[in-house]
Amino acid sequence: MWGYHDGQGWWMVFGFLAMAVFWGGLIAAVYYLIAGGRGGDDRKRTNGDPPDEIAARRYAAGEIDDEEFDRIMSRLGR
Repeated sequence: MWGYHDGQGWWMVFGFLAMAVFWGGLIAAVYYLIAGGRGGDDRKRTNGDPPDEIAARRYAAGEIDDEEFDRIMSRLGR
């Protein structure tokens, strides 16, 4: 009424943008923490190795048992 409210609408836009950046960053951080722990090591460890070598490495490390190793090798035709 007396000019006290002029320009306050723009501050709301800046507040909304700051809030959107904060929540977007928080959601992105949670996503990368969850997605980074899911299968990231397997992709780094394979490095394009043939499947039979990967299966042999997993068998030697004790990650898979005899039946699983035999099943993988039979599916690979070896």
